[in-house]
Amino acid sequence: MISIQKNLLVYDGECTFCKMWVNYLRILTKERVEYRPFQSFEWLKNGPKGNEVAKEFPDIPQKEFARTVRLFTPDGGEYSGAEAIFRVLAFNKERRIGLWLYKHIPGFKFFSELGYRFVASHRRLVHLFSRVCIGKQIVPLSYTVLKWFFFRLLAVVYFLAILSFMVQMIGLIGPEGILPLGQFFDAVSQQVGSQSLWIVPSLFWISTSSTFLYLVAFVGLISSLLLFFRVRERTNLVILFAVYLSFVSAGQIFMSYQWDVFLLEVGFLAILFSLWQPIIWLLRFLLFKVIFLSGLMKLLSGDPTWRDLSALTYHYMTQPLPTPLAWYVHNLPAWIHEFSVVLVLISQIIIAFFIFAPRRLRHFTACTIIGVEVLILLTGNYSFFNILTITLALLLFDDQLVKRFIPAWISDRIAKGKQLSVPRFGRIVVGTIAAMLVFVSIFQMFGRITGSLPQPLRSISGAVQPLHIVNNYGLFAVMTTSRHEIIIEGSYDKEIWIPYEFKYKPGKVHRSLPLVAPHQPRLDWQMWFASLRGNYQNAPWTSNFALRLLEGSPSVVNLLETNPFPDKPPTFIRALVYNYEFTTKEEREVSGNIWKREFLGLYLPPASLRVE
Repeated sequence: MISIQKNLLVYDGECTFCKMWVNYLRILTKERVEYRPFQSFEWLKNGPKGNEVAKEFPDIPQKEFARTVRLFTPDGGEYSGAEAIFRVLAFNKERRIGLWLYKHIPGFKFFSELGYRFVASHRRLVHLFSRVCIGKQIVPLSYTVLKWFFFRLLAVVYFLAILSFMVQMIGLIGPEGILPLGQFFDAVSQQVGSQSLWIVPSLFWISTSSTFLYLVAFVGLISSLLLFFRVRERTNLVILFAVYLSFVSAGQIFMSYQWDVFLLEVGFLAILFSLWQPIIWLLRFLLFKVIFLSGLMKLLSGDPTWRDLSALTYHYMTQPLPTPLAWYVHNLPAWIHEFSVVLVLISQIIIAFFIFAPRRLRHFTACTIIGVEVLILLTGNYSFFNILTITLALLLFDDQLVKRFIPAWISDRIAKGKQLSVPRFGRIVVGTIAAMLVFVSIFQMFGRITGSLPQPLRSISGAVQPLHIVNNYGLFAVMTTSRHEIIIEGSYDKEIWIPYEFKYKPGKVHRSLPLVAPHQPRLDWQMWFASLRGNYQNAPWTSNFALRLLEGSPSVVNLLETNPFPDKPPTFIRALVYNYEFTTKEEREVSGNIWKREFLGLYLPPASLRVE
């Protein structure tokens, strides 16, 4: 055997599949590894010598070179199969994780070698699959341009989310709001004492005044603008996470939506992504978790409407805030809705796994997810949820594809931008945090699916829960099949009752449907959830709402479309419940109404500040 002066990988030069992947490895390892086919013909053509490589290693049968790649190192090392590939990849510092997993994770070596043997035995089939799913050439994918767009879009989402809450927060949690923040923090302090800051992490422990609420909101808006314009990205990502976490913690029931914690989880991973590019896979895993759990929980919930394919015959009418298009879609034939349910379940339960598939399948998955989110956005007002999901789905693409759709000068300018490096210790810290998040996420998903989680894992999950950096999801697991609306009325004499009109939720039957997203009118949304509770006793915050109307709180009244009592507050408040349904095409042509309604009963009996 000849002495090896340089790392040498020997492969089958007659195998098109092998040559395609060797070209990829050449790009990754550059001059650190030499690549030779074991046959003489290519070596005679390209090499300085005419010796057949296989003959340089007489102890190894030629059929073994044909069966598997072999790596020879100057220190006398000889490796084959999956181990040889992982060791070659490890010559690129960004690809060392595979070799570490091979050496340290139980079972990883076995399944890696098993997978390698399968591929080696079916190279033609796998090559065809590679051509279809990856392309003619395999090149190292870059995400510099994609990352730039991701941070810009995330800045937009943060800006919209903070601005939306800012314009209504005083009426919701201000000193004279429905659920005053000061009272909430006092109650938390009394119950948990010194652990208050950890249980409810928020900047508003400093002050709960309206002025400080606005100050924190303005800091968030400015940080989102700075992030958009690429000013101190990492610093502003941290500030934005802290600001929005403060609002989610302080917002109580009004900030309890899945997209609020979804934004926090994306925001935290974005901080890690700014430090280490492989975190893109955690962001993709988060997208998978949101999509897959949303689909799976529809079936595991036992809801009959998903199983008999009738769910979408109700959805467009019963969702919290339908858009103008929702009425038209609702009146489509039933078979279209049933077929749509099938497509939704396929896209969420099956296609979601393609998030981890080769390049072209990921692109297909991204287009599918984006298409579904656009349809949801057109038919329902779901705050910034759809925009955030689309932003995350864009991470399934890569620079090679993105550059096809933007001018070259833009991509060149982005690529020339300052790329801050992170020391090895920083990458180790980020990698450790990432591993912890994956561990907790997987077991949270397991618990969500099975309905139980072992106590140690519940403790770990509970420890990080206040930060909302790992969350459970499952939108529309149970479909609402009827729509009940609460109508608030005021009176001076209990004889003449005048209704309060909300800005966006259904009230008058002829009123047009709103198009309000990405803004989320959180009082209107909570009224939808309150209607599902049956009466005010099951939604205690509604009593506070009625109290503020009786007091004539300006900040609360400003959350409504009109104030029917502009001179002085009403003496009495009551709430009625109606069943609302979309009109048919024929009914709308006759009456012009979008809704028809039927009185069901009292939600809140007449209440007054005075004692009678």
